[in-house]
Amino acid sequence: LDDKESSEVDAIEKVVDENKERRGPTFTLWGVNRQIRFFLQDTGAQAHMSGVPLPETAVTERNPKQFVHGVGQNRTQVNQRGNLDVSSISQLGREFNFVLSDIIYVKGCKKDILSWGILSEEGWTATINAGGVAGRHYATDPTGERHTIVYKHRHFYIALGVRVAVDEENEVYTPYTTQIGTPERNE
Repeated sequence: LDDKESSEVDAIEKVVDENKERRGPTFTLWGVNRQIRFFLQDTGAQAHMSGVPLPETAVTERNPKQFVHGVGQNRTQVNQRGNLDVSSISQLGREFNFVLSDIIYVKGCKKDILSWGILSEEGWTATINAGGVAGRHYATDPTGERHTIVYKHRHFYIALGVRVAVDEENEVYTPYTTQIGTPERNE
């Protein structure tokens, strides 16, 4: 790395250290270290966005000539672009692995954001029922498995496991299966 790239990496590592409270616990699932993160589902987002710098292995471009609007200022430059390896555990305990292609990191973005428009183009659907917190909300992946959508403060989130470096602190997570009723039978 040249001096400029090295200073950018140092700056990003500093932001990671300062923002660890935004990350969930790290766990090992089927031999892969992952970190639980809750992504805000946004139907109007033009790109997936990370609230913290991307892992080095996911970065495909630094400081691309791309700007976003509505993050801290009227116009903010994207700091990183990459492809993030994620997984979700279905309501039946099955893991679905996929990649958030062209996810961007912008300093000042405080949330992880999923572009539901992009996911729908990739075969995902969402079911949002009435009832707010008491409602039954879920996303269906391209294989037909349901994944729980969490409703909090009038926003919808989905928990994803993000691949992390092996040296990070981790705990063991063992999924379990439960019998889920179908909405058609009002169970």
